[in-house]
Amino acid sequence: MQIPEIGAKLVRLPSCDSTNAELSRTYEHPDTINGTVVLTYQQTAGRGQRGNTWLSEANKDLTFSFLLDKPDIRAEHAFLPVAATALAVCEFLEKILPSKCIEIKWPNDILCEGKKISGMLIEHTFSGNGIAKSIIGIGINLNSTSFGQTRFPATSALLESHTETGIDEALFMLLPFLNASFNELGTYPTALLNHYNSKLYGKKQYVPVNLCGQITELKLKQVDMGGIPHFENKNGQAIIARPDEVQFMAPTNL
Repeated sequence: MQIPEIGAKLVRLPSCDSTNAELSRTYEHPDTINGTVVLTYQQTAGRGQRGNTWLSEANKDLTFSFLLDKPDIRAEHAFLPVAATALAVCEFLEKILPSKCIEIKWPNDILCEGKKISGMLIEHTFSGNGIAKSIIGIGINLNSTSFGQTRFPATSALLESHTETGIDEALFMLLPFLNASFNELGTYPTALLNHYNSKLYGKKQYVPVNLCGQITELKLKQVDMGGIPHFENKNGQAIIARPDEVQFMAPTNL
């Protein structure tokens, strides 16, 4: 797999609608090289998975996107960049919040003590049976203290540690984790997926899940190479769900 150095070029914007949208607009520009990072200090129309919006306060949180151009990843393995990104963010947060429980809420939200602290938007463009390009956006709640109305409880690094983290400082701390994770993807994809699976929310305990419109409690045993989650119910029955059939629900004790 052809994995570039993420952060080989850094573009800082005081404000923009969406860093994913900005990278998409400038993709054909000769200055936009493989591994380019676009960072903004105020994202006015951030987007998340499943059509959700990503809200962040100006000059408070880390919001950026990066480009993987012609990464030589087959279409059936399109989940692997998702896993690599989520794992890198998880390990970064473990570093800055060492006393906290950091978990990956499948497919690519990051929880701190059961509350959402980070989310991602991965947008692939396919050509033939492979990925032509990936634009990967990351949002991390660094210093925000207000999150509006959210489906899942939210938190920030500041609320968890009582210490502010600079936006640029956080980015430069995170980039080595991203590069290490994508290097593992390029050389040992099975090991990367095992690493991802070891960090899953719901792996060690039953958690509330909306499965095909029914609320139940399941344990997430693993996610396979195609990004498909494999659950187990309290009767020990194995359940394999399509991504559009399942959604984690907020625990009632938070």
